[in-house]
Amino acid sequence: MQHRPFILLIGEQNYKKTLFMETLEEVNKRTVYLDSLRYSINLKYQAASLKAILQYPETFSASMNLASKLYKEQSMSSLMAIDSLNKQNMNFSELENIQNEEKQHFKKMMEHFFEILGSRRNEQWMSNIIPMIHEDSSLIAVGAAHLIGPDGLIAKLRDRGYMVEPMR
Repeated sequence: MQHRPFILLIGEQNYKKTLFMETLEEVNKRTVYLDSLRYSINLKYQAASLKAILQYPETFSASMNLASKLYKEQSMSSLMAIDSLNKQNMNFSELENIQNEEKQHFKKMMEHFFEILGSRRNEQWMSNIIPMIHEDSSLIAVGAAHLIGPDGLIAKLRDRGYMVEPMR
């Protein structure tokens, strides 16, 4: 038997049509594009980043636990604040051995990745979501990061006049 994600299995058992937000070809194109950018991160920078994570694992764990807690509580405003702070504070000051130009290069790379994997992708998904929700009752399952912020799917739907409310 083929392993199916739980949400797909439930849909199949209830004879629901399954649609995907993007095709494998689109995923492949995006991957090829991101690979083609040939962003390189200095090995010294990678080592310093890893060292910082290993020295302060509780900081990383606490951040992930807080995000998970806020998501479960449906505290979107708090999640948006954390997301905004994370994007603004990409100065990596704890990596004192790394030259400023390398930090700036990494920051630009991360900003571009956020744009490609987040805001641009969400906008492309909107062209699938709008017809889908008009056709039938819909469940749209995406990663939590696609929901928050001014470029998130919730804001995009509200900007287009849709009422979006959390379900419990």
